Amino acid sequence: MRIRTLIVAILLSSSVAAGAQQTLWPDAVSTPKSAAAPVASLVDGLATRLHENPDDAGGWLLLAKSYRFLERPDDARLAYQRAAALGKTDPELSAWLALQGSDEADLTIVHGWISGMSADEEVRDE
Repeated sequence: MRIRTLIVAILLSSSVAAGAQQTLWPDAVSTPKSAAAPVASLVDGLATRLHENPDDAGGWLLLAKSYRFLERPDDARLAYQRAAALGKTDPELSAWLALQGSDEADLTIVHGWISGMSADEEVRDE
């Protein structure tokens, strides 16, 4: 639980810093390299813990979001698939993963995302 709290805190502070940086310096990189190294170390610890406790759906979702932050879409996709199989999903992350490529896994994610929409939000093919 402690690793999860630290990762969330670093991701939030890095997101705020990146937002401020982008506002002040629009040409700057979106993920500060100085923030990526400590996050990567914590993410590795979370991944290790999840291999010891593979039924933690929230942990897998956090791992997927952490990999997204680190710009590791393949790892994010695998972690997200584990979270989704355990019942935890995130529409924004699903959409981001779908934009990362066009293989069969992406289409499954998009289909799941669309299937989760209410009837009035349903995408129509007209």
